[in-house]
Amino acid sequence: MDPQLASSPEKGLCPICQEHLREPVSTDCGHLFCQVCLIQQAIKASDGDILNCSVCRKPWSPSILGAGYSCEDHQKLVGWFCEEKHLFLCSHCRASPEHQTHHELSIDIAIIHYKERIHRKVRKLRKFLGEPRHLPEEKGKLQTLLKQIDSEKHRLKAVLEKQQTGEQLGSPLQRWLDRLNSISEEVKELHDKISEAETCLNDLITELEKTSKELNITLLKSVRDLLNRCVPGKLRYPEANSSVLEQKVGKLLQQTSSSVNAPTSELCDSPLSPPPSSSNQLPGQTDSSSVLASGPVPSSLPDS
Repeated sequence: MDPQLASSPEKGLCPICQEHLREPVSTDCGHLFCQVCLIQQAIKASDGDILNCSVCRKPWSPSILGAGYSCEDHQKLVGWFCEEKHLFLCSHCRASPEHQTHHELSIDIAIIHYKERIHRKVRKLRKFLGEPRHLPEEKGKLQTLLKQIDSEKHRLKAVLEKQQTGEQLGSPLQRWLDRLNSISEEVKELHDKISEAETCLNDLITELEKTSKELNITLLKSVRDLLNRCVPGKLRYPEANSSVLEQKVGKLLQQTSSSVNAPTSELCDSPLSPPPSSSNQLPGQTDSSSVLASGPVPSSLPDS
């Protein structure tokens, strides 16, 4: 194909990649190219070579690529990526004493390196999402708890309906029902937090995969932040939170069952057992409200 024809405005194609222009840049001679195509062309050129337009062979300056691609100190195209400083370097920058002890990669190698890190991160996240103890099993436990609580609430309501209307508000069974409503909200809150965190993690996987496909010099500086994004705390160890609620619900259901089956005189004469607190918790158990407030310390999954 004639390069001049390929670069015509009607076609809107890049003379280098022969595809529709992406972030078009005009050379000094007026021809349009994809920004990334010019960058790659310049990277492949030997240091000191003149950069020529592939259409008319007239020279072009790295400064047309915009800030970040041309070294401001030496007016040369950057060709390396410093991982310590997270900067692009030209040949003069790389030779300076400041970067002598730093780990630097050519931009092409840096792109390959970060793509591999993204792939490792995605594999770890997918494995994490697929482990039963992390999500399916724990969400299933919480759903089972909600069903148990709802069943007991219906049973209590049926008993309350048989009582005198004036006795309902202050009756022991009504107070048990209030307590069941309260713990039901705790279980729902944790279930919703895990579901929300699961969605966030799936979104992160999607973003990582998209970045891997599109990764080039323009995305190289931002990819590290994406790789360092943390796994939400509620998703990291949900079994720690659900176990606390499982114990509380089990104890409460046992107490309400005993209350419903007790004679009416005993219900009126016997005070309610106090709800679980710091003074009567099981060994090693924490109050679920504090667990919901803080959760495990968020921890990032390493990508290497």
